[in-house]
Amino acid sequence: MTQWLRHLTAVISILALAWTSPAFASPPPDAHGGGDDHGEAPAEDGDVRTRRITSNPAFVALPPLISSIQNQRRLSGTMHIELGLDVPDNALRQKVQARLPRLRDAYMTVLANYTGVTYQYGEVPNASYVSRQLQRATDHTLGERGATVVLGMIVIYDR
Repeated sequence: MTQWLRHLTAVISILALAWTSPAFASPPPDAHGGGDDHGEAPAEDGDVRTRRITSNPAFVALPPLISSIQNQRRLSGTMHIELGLDVPDNALRQKVQARLPRLRDAYMTVLANYTGVTYQYGEVPNASYVSRQLQRATDHTLGERGATVVLGMIVIYDR
């Protein structure tokens, strides 16, 4: 019973800290009081996880991929991968935008397979292997080549 109360207290504390964090605060008003001259609400800056990191129009930013890492049938940590696609062809870029849910599903399958089968807990992740597998999934999902996977980072968070 005491352990259950400790877990409940920890969860409530984490939720309280998360709720009061700056991420949940409203953005400051702009110089002319918010909104534009037409009385509309100010435009959103977009999701922080998919914000543009380059001015290159050929780059398609993707939300991060996160997968659990298990060791001896227990959760040992999570793997966090940030990536994007370099797609110089406009027609293919349109196709990529239309198939983003399928691409994300293929990427999560690759990552789950890597963290569940190939990756050994405690080792340095094999970025070239992950990149090759993600590229293979990209080519298969799109049905053609031309979109290049660009890895931003691979981070392991221990539990």
